Amino acid sequence: MATATATCATCGEDVPVEPTNTSRVPCQFCGSVGRKSSHALESSLKVSGSIAAVAMREGETTGFAESGSTEMKRHTTFTPDGKVVLNLAGLSPKNEQDTREVSEFLATFLNDRGINATLCTENPNKKAEKNKEQGVDHWLLIDGKPVGIQVVRALRTPEFWKKLNHDGKVSELYLTPQQCADSLREAITHKEPKIGREQRPNLILLLDAYRIPAFALGPVVKQFKEVHTATVRELGFHSVYVVGPTSAFVSRLDQ
Repeated sequence: MATATATCATCGEDVPVEPTNTSRVPCQFCGSVGRKSSHALESSLKVSGSIAAVAMREGETTGFAESGSTEMKRHTTFTPDGKVVLNLAGLSPKNEQDTREVSEFLATFLNDRGINATLCTENPNKKAEKNKEQGVDHWLLIDGKPVGIQVVRALRTPEFWKKLNHDGKVSELYLTPQQCADSLREAITHKEPKIGREQRPNLILLLDAYRIPAFALGPVVKQFKEVHTATVRELGFHSVYVVGPTSAFVSRLDQ
């Protein structure tokens, strides 16, 4: 479903969206008839037994909501005043929970872009050391070459996950894109000393935002790229991605 909004081109205040080929009503604040319009697209899809809606504006993901799931409900939106709002009901993931889902979304994302990617639980060439010793959660066969995936939570703040487990929900958490982007960088920083330089070229670092889609929104990714991408690229990983609740929330962070 497509929606449109409009603001005054002079003062920036919200104004009604008027039909085409009609005379514009002057802005009640400054009298201008100039307009700036934007269009948003909202689509629905099934996610893990629930109905989910993805909101997009000018090619960026700006919201996610779902209903029908008894185990988890996620809702996030990017507000007109530049805030990221997160609501989450459920429990924090245990051990390797969600790693398969986000790895599958990454494979779908790559295939949709013409890259032949097949998800595997073990190294297809059978020549590597044990997966756990390497810290590899899954493998992708990309154009015939095996590449490991290591999954790390996009948000490492223990207090957040403790509150979620205690209360069963986190309500109306207001963040800025910068705060979310910095949290993604902190997750990467946590992994840097644990992964040797020699292993990184054959390893995808995947930041798991499956339960916290706020951290995979388009404005957050944009902020991350402006501030952190240059230093992340120098780390030498095969690639670094953030992955949210669907393949629409997959973004590469190191380029």
